[in-house]
Amino acid sequence: MVHLSWQPATQKRALVSVALVALSLTLYVSGTLALTSAVALPIFALLVALHTSFKVTRSRLNTLLAASLWLLALISGFAIALYRPGNFTYPAVHHFSELGFTLYPNLAKALAGYFIIIWLWEPYGIGQGRTRAPAALLVGVSALAVLCAASFVFKIDWQPKLPDGILWFVLINFGITVVAEEAFFRLLLQDGLAKLVLMASAKKQRVAQWGAAAVATLLFALAHASITHPLFWLFLLAGGVYALVYQCTGRFSAATATHFGVNILHFTLLEYPLTL
Repeated sequence: MVHLSWQPATQKRALVSVALVALSLTLYVSGTLALTSAVALPIFALLVALHTSFKVTRSRLNTLLAASLWLLALISGFAIALYRPGNFTYPAVHHFSELGFTLYPNLAKALAGYFIIIWLWEPYGIGQGRTRAPAALLVGVSALAVLCAASFVFKIDWQPKLPDGILWFVLINFGITVVAEEAFFRLLLQDGLAKLVLMASAKKQRVAQWGAAAVATLLFALAHASITHPLFWLFLLAGGVYALVYQCTGRFSAATATHFGVNILHFTLLEYPLTL
């Protein structure tokens, strides 16, 4: 038997999702979103919404359907974030002349991330038994640890700066890059995989959660650098820290704050952008 669970908030989530679909169509008409993204985003939102409806049970059919929807959502989410037609470019927001790079907001990635947040975000994820580490202290220490590793272990040059247009970097990096990536890797991948492991086997919740954190860490690194690139290990470390913060606190906001803390410290204190 298939076990579905629709929460009272489903109608509100559906209405917000419809508004985001309308926004994506508006962006397409305005030329700031590719047609492929405008078509794929509603499908992705539907997959994520359906995935949330499955209860954690030992039913083989329930597990198979939930896993299929989750895998389709995962693959389509990756595709939406990474694919860009050759004849399409996102609008430039700001050119950092002193750094030699231009800031482009990946709007498809942002919309996909917010669809995930609408349907999957809960105050403490699925791990109600997680320890409640002092979140603010853990965030600060974790961000500084990644920064120190980048500088002293991976030898990224120390280049303190406060370039013109930094506010644009803060807005785009936090509101699009960090929020979307953490939604994907924490809420969809890390929590989703842990939930599926619990559905498919009798393993303890903590084992499922730490296993999912390890998988999310590896995929985070692979999404940012080739495994043969020297900086792959830095991204593996960073992804592991974000997964650890989320696992220890159960707070999406803590993982997001750590990720953004690393990014803004990197941008203002070290060589930026990196050559990948």
